[in-house]
Amino acid sequence: MLGGLIAAAALLYLIAAVLMLTHLLGVAGTLPSRRAATVSLGAAMFAHFAHDLVRSLSTSRGPFAGIHEGLSTLALLVAGVAFTLRIRRRRLEALGVFVAPVTLLMLLASQGVDAHPAAPLNGALLGVHVGSTILGTAAFTVAFALAAAYLVQEREVRQKRLRGMFLRLPPLEVLDVASFRSIALGLPALTLGIVTGLFAGFQEAMGHGMPVVSWRHYLALGVWGVFAAVLVLRFLAGWRGHRAAIGTIVGYASAVMVLVGYFVRGAGP
Repeated sequence: MLGGLIAAAALLYLIAAVLMLTHLLGVAGTLPSRRAATVSLGAAMFAHFAHDLVRSLSTSRGPFAGIHEGLSTLALLVAGVAFTLRIRRRRLEALGVFVAPVTLLMLLASQGVDAHPAAPLNGALLGVHVGSTILGTAAFTVAFALAAAYLVQEREVRQKRLRGMFLRLPPLEVLDVASFRSIALGLPALTLGIVTGLFAGFQEAMGHGMPVVSWRHYLALGVWGVFAAVLVLRFLAGWRGHRAAIGTIVGYASAVMVLVGYFVRGAGP
């Protein structure tokens, strides 16, 4: 059953991505393709949620119990943001073209991780650590998609080739402000994740004689520093638009490195 649900979710995410792209390119009829893309994305989220719920009930492992569950939860949160924007914010509905493929990759990657990592997450503190880090990463994923859309749109505007699919992308100012707001939402969550991770690491070190701060903590602090700099420089130095988008993409690349670290070494603090 779990295999069928995850296969259905993956297929529906792929269909939604293709439909959103055909609408953006103007290949398909405007209204039917928009509706079909939204329905497909909603159906994919339903199958995805059903899979996670059945897995949680059968294994007694919550959505933040480990990297396997956490990455799947992250994919579902990002898809939920894209779905909400499609039904409530017409100007940002094209964001789904950038988000759906990322969501699909996250979902597939979560299936390749051992559901029982060597360092399982036990206790409320570690649950808060993983949960807040995932929420922050979800916000940064949306900011990354917005920044990528900004750079694509900006390039066409500068070359005066704004036509076709680019006419359906949101204006540059809308993309810039939305990316800023996503970072502003994600940074406090990441801050909580880093602090609770340090406390959890301290507890682990006291019990097993391990180092309090690991290389993953340094990477996480690097991610925090990049996104904090994007926000601070926006206010102090007027960093907006192109420079802010580049900073956002660099910060997200660093966040992906942290996730890779969890893949390599397990989901400990």
